[in-house]
Amino acid sequence: MTTREDVLRYFAGRHAAGILHVAEHFDLSHKAAAKHVARLWTEQLVECTIARPRGTRFRLGPYEQLEDLRFQLTARGRARLAYYDRQRRAAAGELPLS
Repeated sequence: MTTREDVLRYFAGRHAAGILHVAEHFDLSHKAAAKHVARLWTEQLVECTIARPRGTRFRLGPYEQLEDLRFQLTARGRARLAYYDRQRRAAAGELPLS
């Protein structure tokens, strides 16, 4: 099963990627990859690599399709990955949970 963390780490290792890249990398259907990316985008963990019309930075504008956009990890996405790493180390007993 592909998790949110898996997809975030995929974006962390690339400058930019689109839905087709995610689908191919994780062997997902186009629809499943689109859902993963859309969720990360609306949570502001990834952002579109091109300039966006006002008010559409983290959502589709008129006549846009998610498949036409490419995304990159945001600072918030990097912070979420750091959180996952801290949680993993704490669960392994490597550091106190705080």
